Amino acid sequence: TFDSTNADGVHDESVCTVGSASGDVMFTNVGTCRIYVAKAASGDYGLSRTTISFTVTAAARTLTIDSSSFDAAGYDFDVATKPTLTATASLTSAAAGVWTGLTRGQISFAVDETSTSYCSVAASGLVTFLDGGRTAGEGMCKVTATIAASTNYQAATSAQIEFQIRDRAISATLNPVSIQAHSRSLPTFSTDQDS
Repeated sequence: TFDSTNADGVHDESVCTVGSASGDVMFTNVGTCRIYVAKAASGDYGLSRTTISFTVTAAARTLTIDSSSFDAAGYDFDVATKPTLTATASLTSAAAGVWTGLTRGQISFAVDETSTSYCSVAASGLVTFLDGGRTAGEGMCKVTATIAASTNYQAATSAQIEFQIRDRAISATLNPVSIQAHSRSLPTFSTDQDS
């Protein structure tokens, strides 16, 4: 049989749990996991028991900015609906299936220093396109996400994502105002701009 115990040999599930018959271990917290193992007496063999222990450290995880939360093809500056970025944390393959649950933790977003004229990102993930970017012309909005470390999980930073912010296209049409026949004067024009 198997049991998880504290240093005094008392049943304790604060760091790990173990199946009494299967021996399958699940981690519930960081710290020292102690497993008591006993084998009942049988035939010529008496009761056998031992205790093993090992340290449980914070689990590594990865963070990904969800591709569904932005358009990689980019946006026009004056688009009505700006993107709201989201990110997903997941355990690395080494930790998957061993830890119980996955605490989300606080996720924050940061704009690359080369993009500060073009965009900013709120704590909610909502992206704002900046007027400074219009002055600078078309540019790339580059963003990374970070999830803070917690008791059971390590901090993680996502790969950088980027999308283009395009200036609004302006077209002009020449409209003749007046043209006088048999006159040496040149015609004058006005322009209508699409706003």
